[in-house]
Amino acid sequence: MLALFRISVFLLAALGMLLFHIVAIALGSALYIYLLPGVLALKRNYSGADRIFIACALTGWTVIGWIVTLGFALTLPVALENPTDEYAATRR
Repeated sequence: MLALFRISVFLLAALGMLLFHIVAIALGSALYIYLLPGVLALKRNYSGADRIFIACALTGWTVIGWIVTLGFALTLPVALENPTDEYAATRR
């Protein structure tokens, strides 16, 4: 009887750890998707990426706010890596 109790406690602990990992992965994925417009703005080197992050954090819980911030992140102009080189290339 004691052996059965030990096995059941071990299985219950293993199940709890598995459930914790599943919940942690789900919450992390949800947070990443929630902040996806800000991440895209950062990856695109947009100078106002901090404003996109703030707007997404404040209005992203509404589906419309999330879609609007995603639209801003995808349509705003991308900052040039070195604007002087681009300007010099067009002036030759």
